[in-house]
Amino acid sequence: MLDRVVPILVPSALANLQTILDDLLGVPSAFMLASVWSFNRFDPERAAIAEFDLPSGWPLVAERVAAFAGVELVASESDPTDLAYQRLELGQPVVLAVDSHELPYRPAYRKVHSARTVVASRIDRTAGTVDVIDPWLPAYAGPLPIAALDRARQSDVPEDHILEPLYAGIALKRRWWTLALSAVAPSYALDGASAAVAALAHEAARTSSADGLEQFRAAVTGARASSSREKRVRRAAALHLRAEIGMRAHVLALLRRTAQLMGDSLFAAETEYWALHLGALGFARDVLIKSIGFDRPEYAPIVDRALREAHRREQRFINFICEFCPLEHGFGSGTKEASC
Repeated sequence: MLDRVVPILVPSALANLQTILDDLLGVPSAFMLASVWSFNRFDPERAAIAEFDLPSGWPLVAERVAAFAGVELVASESDPTDLAYQRLELGQPVVLAVDSHELPYRPAYRKVHSARTVVASRIDRTAGTVDVIDPWLPAYAGPLPIAALDRARQSDVPEDHILEPLYAGIALKRRWWTLALSAVAPSYALDGASAAVAALAHEAARTSSADGLEQFRAAVTGARASSSREKRVRRAAALHLRAEIGMRAHVLALLRRTAQLMGDSLFAAETEYWALHLGALGFARDVLIKSIGFDRPEYAPIVDRALREAHRREQRFINFICEFCPLEHGFGSGTKEASC
């Protein structure tokens, strides 16, 4: 489907922000959250990011979606004055980082600490509840006591390598996100969509995105031992890859929209050829996750082959887009904008 991003592919904050945006517009809006294409460098010595974090950082994403789509995105690292609830009182939905351990409707309630995000759509101070939407299976939509939500937002999400090897270990600190439409989206029209695609592609070429994928492959396929350090590397790599896939899924939505607006069959065909690399990256991610708890010698070559396939498609497509969409003005490195 043209504008639909499968939620399981992406960090939950991105998926939930898209839910809010879809509701605001009344139509699928995945292309409006396209912001970063270039594969971010992976440092195996750095701590893993949270489930809802992005390697590029949220400020860059906010800057890009404002420029490409007229979307004002707020990503707050903390909430000492209850700004998230104040937005709710004004009728603006928000996305909240939570720990499933504190949510009574989750199977993990009081059993497993696990971080993700939910959409909060309404607050009722009199009843002491917040209406939430949690698409993480089993999905839930309904009221939640504010006291329980506050505990979930303030959790330290302690590490648990047995019960939750992936989505625990980083304190939440009441993080929250929201968005609003601040202008007509340039990417609705062909000129704006093609300008965004060209700018992202030339940035990916300039920053050697394909080389970033290759560096990632070398780092993770070398982490074969069962030591605690190598397990930490694979965990960090799985979370890094999940975030990269999520951002690329939204870039794919923008590419498909651009192909449709252009009516160009070659552009559309090359886009779909590149799209297959998301499956390869997803396969590598899943094997990396599996290897955290149960590693086998066969896993490393499986991940290696998948990442080599993704690298090949990445390099080919970036070269194609850079030739198809010559850089005119583009962002970064002293340039301003680009178009196809």
